[in-house]
Amino acid sequence: MNDRPRLDKLTSFLIGAWLALSVAMTAAAIVNFSRLKPDRLRDEGKVFAALGDVETRKVALRYTASELNRELFDLYGKSQIVVGLLALLAALFARRGRFLLAILGIAFLSTLVFEFWLVPAITEQGRIIDFLPREPKGPEVLEFDRLHLISERLDGGKMILLLVAAVTALIGGGRGAARD
Repeated sequence: MNDRPRLDKLTSFLIGAWLALSVAMTAAAIVNFSRLKPDRLRDEGKVFAALGDVETRKVALRYTASELNRELFDLYGKSQIVVGLLALLAALFARRGRFLLAILGIAFLSTLVFEFWLVPAITEQGRIIDFLPREPKGPEVLEFDRLHLISERLDGGKMILLLVAAVTALIGGGRGAARD
């Protein structure tokens, strides 16, 4: 029995799931910071009155959003490793071409860099700056900004690779070693 058509479908599904996971995490991170502001929360005055003035509330909510994002990014990194490895293996066993395997391999490598270097570094640096003023930007905030920019570019590049991989998988490009 030839399982190649099933593996092709599984490969496409996993690439799509990986891409969807990336888009969802980006949206969650943006929403956490944009929604957790005193002026954006209904009944904020009642709920957070004990925290004092508006500036103290902003710091508390920024800290809360930061902690939520740190937890989500850790879970996101671990989930990406599982989904990415499964996508890579499905493409390999389906004997997809080198082009698709290379794209998935680079995307998976970026996921490993993200999870094992950037997430810990951003988490550590984020906790250093949680209660520091944002203006003027001190060296700690500038270092966080640098790491965050690297993270955005790495994840954005990975999402572009996954889009190319999805199109390649769906149109059947990169099929089989003979075409390579």
